[in-house]
Amino acid sequence: MRRARVERQRDLAEGAARELDQRPATELAAERSRFGRDLEEVEAAIAQAAIHRLEPTELARLEIRAQQLPALIRAAAEARIRCEVELQSLEIAGGSPAELEDEVEVARRGVERLRLRLAAMSLARQELQAAIEDIRQNVGPELAAEATRLLGQVAPGYTVLLAEGAGLGFVPAMPGGEELGRRQLSDGTLDQFHFAVRLALADVLLGGLRPPLLLDDPFRYADADRRQALHGLLAAIAGGRQVLYFTVEDPAPLPVTHRLPVVASRVGSE
Repeated sequence: MRRARVERQRDLAEGAARELDQRPATELAAERSRFGRDLEEVEAAIAQAAIHRLEPTELARLEIRAQQLPALIRAAAEARIRCEVELQSLEIAGGSPAELEDEVEVARRGVERLRLRLAAMSLARQELQAAIEDIRQNVGPELAAEATRLLGQVAPGYTVLLAEGAGLGFVPAMPGGEELGRRQLSDGTLDQFHFAVRLALADVLLGGLRPPLLLDDPFRYADADRRQALHGLLAAIAGGRQVLYFTVEDPAPLPVTHRLPVVASRVGSE
């Protein structure tokens, strides 16, 4: 099925190429200019969406809270029902204390507040998912291409594909497009794949912003050849942003500008 889909896509691409060859050069130039303006508008929209993007920890906290809210609503509703039953029992017995009526009203208001919070969190989650899908559609292929370029400098023979389904996920693959599982990659290749994806996300989504790059022992799983390639990649990155990294090896091949001393802690040693 995948081969048939690839062949259909190839036929469509060849048809589009023939159609482009038959179109006047002035028309193609005008369309190229329009695409450039559309790209600028997409980049501006992505930058605007990034302002409202939630941090992963905050999103995880909201999702946990959203999962808890239905149980809290049910508990509050059950408490209200119990209070109403007790109130009815007292009324039948000839009494209706104001304290119990107040408790029922407090429970009712609590249920209402929880419902409003659940609705607000559901709306926020929908908007976040829509923003992620918008980024996926607009810059997902660009992110995969940039991650592939970076990974190819360290681990040639591998590519990065946009994962199927919702969200902004990426998977390693062979040059022909065959996806690879985690167990099919060595620790070093998997570590370098994630490094390339993170760097591509920072470069593409942040645009002209160049925050410092903080790395924890980036050469841990690299052999001699890949370590040398990583040195060259980091040296190139350091030309546009500050690179801070922790390593247990001798960083002599890298143009280190500052060495930060690490003092061993004596806490718990006695």
